[in-house]
Amino acid sequence: MADPDSDRDRLIRERAYQIWIDEGRPEGRADAHWEQAEKEIAAEDKHGLISERTDTLTNPFEKLKNE
Repeated sequence: MADPDSDRDRLIRERAYQIWIDEGRPEGRADAHWEQAEKEIAAEDKHGLISERTDTLTNPFEKLKNE
């Protein structure tokens, strides 16, 4: 069984990465992106949407390498 904390961290990391991409890859906004991602994931978790996503996690840095 996967560790729920590591799954949550991974979801936050992926979401923060996507926010960074969507904002045009700005420098120096990692903390803001992480905080926004935490809030979004917490809202999804509150509505029971998180468990549906943890089975399809990918490494966000792999996406960056392939671009």
